[in-house]
Amino acid sequence: MHGMVTFMLEWRHSPIPPHPRFRSFGRFLEAIELETMLPHILMSYDVKFEDSVCRPTDIHWDLNVIADPTSRVTLRKRIDS
Repeated sequence: MHGMVTFMLEWRHSPIPPHPRFRSFGRFLEAIELETMLPHILMSYDVKFEDSVCRPTDIHWDLNVIADPTSRVTLRKRIDS
């Protein structure tokens, strides 16, 4: 697993406590939950944009390019046949 959050084993036996962001077990559990939710959604539902476009229009903001946050996504439960 190469997840979003990893534990640093060398900190476990160190006399100096690690930075607080390495001690957050909730962050680890949240990352694992997100990593399991996305494949479940992609395997169980048909996901498409509401307007039948392949990609929403781009918004250019300084050097950043992001997808239009007002675009809508539809989910339809897949029927196993």
